[in-house]
Amino acid sequence: MELKEELNEAYERVLSSGMYISGEEVTAFENEFAAYCGSKYCVGVGNGLDALHLILKAYGIGVGMK
Repeated sequence: MELKEELNEAYERVLSSGMYISGEEVTAFENEFAAYCGSKYCVGVGNGLDALHLILKAYGIGVGMK
């Protein structure tokens, strides 16, 4: 696997820090991914359902919406 060593190093850094939700690694990811997407911001979330929920809210889609 081409990225195996790089991914394992990142995984070890996160585990060693104990910062699974916030911290330097997450902040770096958010900044780098926002830049990659050409976006001003990126917000890391816990799972895909959280991401979908935020997308729907951002577009004003919810119960009773047309």
